[in-house]
Amino acid sequence: MRGSPISRTSSQDGRWAYTLYDGGGGAPFIHALDTVEATAHCIDLDSLAGREDLTSLRLQLAGSGTVTVVTPKAPLLAVDPTSFTVSSIGDTPPSKAAAPWAVMAAAVIILLAGAAFALLLLRRRRLATS
Repeated sequence: MRGSPISRTSSQDGRWAYTLYDGGGGAPFIHALDTVEATAHCIDLDSLAGREDLTSLRLQLAGSGTVTVVTPKAPLLAVDPTSFTVSSIGDTPPSKAAAPWAVMAAAVIILLAGAAFALLLLRRRRLATS
């Protein structure tokens, strides 16, 4: 568990305290603390990893006791307070981080360009010495 707290809410009876954390560079998560039984659950929010607007996200409690993660414009995720399962209830834009395949493709292109340049230099040297 690492990161900075962004938003907090609690159940209507005060038993559960929910805190949304930014994940400290990893995936954001909700720390659910049962203040009566002194137990806690960490709820990973992998679909929010890489978002640039994490500090604008807020936790809200729905009438059913469901904890929701919302933006100023719309709800994003719902967390069931009994099973701690996460479901999407809005548009979760893709992460701004580059997809792994894009990084690999860029690396291959750079390697191929370097190899082509090296071959060109070798060919010039051979022509210059002939």
